[in-house]
Amino acid sequence: MSACTLVIPVYNQLDYTRCCLESVFRNTDVPFRLVIVDNGSRDGTGEFLARLAGGLPPTPCLERLIVLTNPANAGVARAWNQGLRAAVPGRPVCLLNNDVVVTPGWLRALLGFLAEHPQAGIAGPHVTDGDLPAGYDEWAVRYAAENRDRTDDGFHGCCFALSPAVVARVGEFDERFEIGVWEDVDYCHRARLAGFSPRVTHRAVVHHFGSRTIPAVVAELGGRDLYLENMRRFTEKWGIQLGCYTVSRSTLSTR
Repeated sequence: MSACTLVIPVYNQLDYTRCCLESVFRNTDVPFRLVIVDNGSRDGTGEFLARLAGGLPPTPCLERLIVLTNPANAGVARAWNQGLRAAVPGRPVCLLNNDVVVTPGWLRALLGFLAEHPQAGIAGPHVTDGDLPAGYDEWAVRYAAENRDRTDDGFHGCCFALSPAVVARVGEFDERFEIGVWEDVDYCHRARLAGFSPRVTHRAVVHHFGSRTIPAVVAELGGRDLYLENMRRFTEKWGIQLGCYTVSRSTLSTR
């Protein structure tokens, strides 16, 4: 099984970051480099990450922890790009929101799917949302086993793995989509133009709490509608209608 670089951008929301990382350390069973990009958090996240770097819990699969700190919120696309530049060359990269809880075998399943289906280029897991139910890990293991061969078109922007081939051919995320939303749709579109077919594989399962960062950022920006602004940038960039995308505001706005 190939090793991987895992990139997690964070902006405040310390409790969700802590929950996310606990699940990653508990449920990741393939070697991985962890790159955390702190986008200028002001809620104690920076201090937490410093303590984490100074005394990691026993995690035999973790090869290295890199914490990158931006003085202000540079946005999701830039944070992902910083993570891509800190990744191990030639390895897959998995991008994960800090309000996601992963389940046993999640990364192994994503990387295995990419290895078996190189034409996909991008693989996302089955995603649940809402409150985290009791016994979720056990349910997720059963679900993944029963739905191992099920796939869907596209992927969810809260968690997705990129093959080395798609990183080499598509490159970095477009930072014109400031703060967040639509940068993942843009990347998927570029991947398709490059000949890939991004897929969701139900052999991997994660839980996304959702809408934990963007609402606070929107308030800081005086109520600007980032969804509409970045949608306009997307349509102007490509000169296309959006009927070919089955995406919704709620799906795209959860950062």
